[in-house]
Amino acid sequence: LKAERRQGAVAFKPPLEGRCPKGGGVKVLFMKSYRNYNSNLKSRAKNLRKNMTFCEKKIWYDFLRNLEPKCIRQRPVGNYILDFYIPKVMLAIEIDGDSHFDSDKSKIYDEHRSENLKNLGIQIIRFTNNDIIESFDSCCEKITEVVNSYPSGSSNHLPS
Repeated sequence: LKAERRQGAVAFKPPLEGRCPKGGGVKVLFMKSYRNYNSNLKSRAKNLRKNMTFCEKKIWYDFLRNLEPKCIRQRPVGNYILDFYIPKVMLAIEIDGDSHFDSDKSKIYDEHRSENLKNLGIQIIRFTNNDIIESFDSCCEKITEVVNSYPSGSSNHLPS
């Protein structure tokens, strides 16, 4: 995948199609893992992994860490850092703390961010801190439901 860098931003190009190098056929490269991201976010993502919130730790250590397909925490994608990302099913899981509800500016930013991620083909599930604390099992069931609804999800084994 190729990305054009403009002032620290990343612009994604559509999936590529071309001939396979060894003997015919058409090879389609899908944009699933989103290895292209704003490199300025790498150290910030590392810092966020080291300093997860209580609710992020809860869902990571009690559920997502052992999830199949593999889940990645604090993953840079484009110009954003996703709390949790499951590349195989292109699913982002966001845990929204109080800062997401403080102002209209925060709400508008989240809506804009969600729209940009959806345009990349990434589905987003949002939970509040309160959801994780009071309804942890329901949150895990929702994630499992979405992962299993993915076409290849039926063969995946999710932790119980």
